[in-house]
Amino acid sequence: MTKGEILAQYKNLSPEDRRSFDRWLRGNAVVGSIFGVALVAIALGGLQTQETATAPAPTSPQTISVQELHGLAHLDNLRVDHIHNQALVFAAPEPAARSAALMQDSAPSADD
Repeated sequence: MTKGEILAQYKNLSPEDRRSFDRWLRGNAVVGSIFGVALVAIALGGLQTQETATAPAPTSPQTISVQELHGLAHLDNLRVDHIHNQALVFAAPEPAARSAALMQDSAPSADD
């Protein structure tokens, strides 16, 4: 549709349809304006100032002692779980592999 056809179609609408279309158009304009203002606000909030543009100078590992590193890690607050059942740690071999290993151990060797 060209611009002239759209305008002609709008003029052919009844007064009620024109009002509802105008309301819809204004609502979309308001929502779009709010969205645009939010985007601009986010963009302005993300701008870096001179203070935030420079990263702090990294400290060399030699200047931090082990005790200071330990204090920074907050290791005192870590949860410790003791493993009482070692079955979860060392899984049993598969039954087929276990039976093959048993057969190999029980087979007579050539030295006998």
